[in-house]
Amino acid sequence: MERSLDDVGEQSTSVRPATKQDLEGIVRIHTAAFPDNYLTHLGPGVLHRYYGGYLNDPDAVNLVAEQSGELAAFSVGSYRDSRVLEHFYEEHSGYLTWSTLRRVLVLDPVVLRGLPRRMARIWDALRAFLFPHRRKEPVIVSAPDVRDHEVIGSLVSIATAPKYQGCGVSSEVLEQFEQELRGKGATEAHLSVSASNGRALAFYAKHGWTVLEGDHGSLSLGKHL
Repeated sequence: MERSLDDVGEQSTSVRPATKQDLEGIVRIHTAAFPDNYLTHLGPGVLHRYYGGYLNDPDAVNLVAEQSGELAAFSVGSYRDSRVLEHFYEEHSGYLTWSTLRRVLVLDPVVLRGLPRRMARIWDALRAFLFPHRRKEPVIVSAPDVRDHEVIGSLVSIATAPKYQGCGVSSEVLEQFEQELRGKGATEAHLSVSASNGRALAFYAKHGWTVLEGDHGSLSLGKHL
């Protein structure tokens, strides 16, 4: 997922855990911050289902920032392997298939451009929709023992509302996100970002993140916590 970032500012920001009541605000910020994002073009219904999955996930680390009582930014991620994305495609296969086909039929350039690397997941969603009796049963994975295993956190999305960009909000949210991961036993964090997003790369480098690997125009970044 692409990130909408800011620099530094003087306004006071309050960062707190996100709740289900923040879903509408998170979707609104995502839509405004990422107008050319694949999920944005699939519509608000898809975004509600996507972020709703993280807000319902016990392993997720979701934060929002407020300024003057208004939602200014958010971050979404997890502190261990999470099946949110798999559940997203499985549980909403019919809706995702319809939303994708609807945009393909009108030749939406953003969806057409992002479709090839998502074809495997979309096909799985379509197959689950057409043949629901063949859905795989979820595999229950025990929680990792942080005393014996390295726990790697994941930053899925971070965005700032356009009117609050340049106020240091993203920096505060990112720092709090990293602190939350440390508190849950994570020793490292990963994220992915477009290789062409120089602003995002500079932002993460400023906060100590380094490039781990790259593939198909996307870079994987990491940071030891």
